[in-house]
Amino acid sequence: MEEPASRAVRIAVYIGSAGRALSEITGAISSRNGNITKAEVTVTDDRRGINHFVVEVADLRQLQEIHDAIREVPDVMNVERVRGL
Repeated sequence: MEEPASRAVRIAVYIGSAGRALSEITGAISSRNGNITKAEVTVTDDRRGINHFVVEVADLRQLQEIHDAIREVPDVMNVERVRGL
């Protein structure tokens, strides 16, 4: 039986303060079986963070589960899907 094809999806995660959130965010993604293929982390002058991830997901349900898991991480202000890679 073949595994279902995965899709690469770009996610932007905005955090209130740079710190341990990165490891918690990546843990939230992997706990929902998302495969991170790219990560870009930017810390702004006011010590907030903007993180962009490219994550391989099987379907929309898995993407929603990943979004929900990331939103539970302390200091995460917003999570959104970015159209286009």
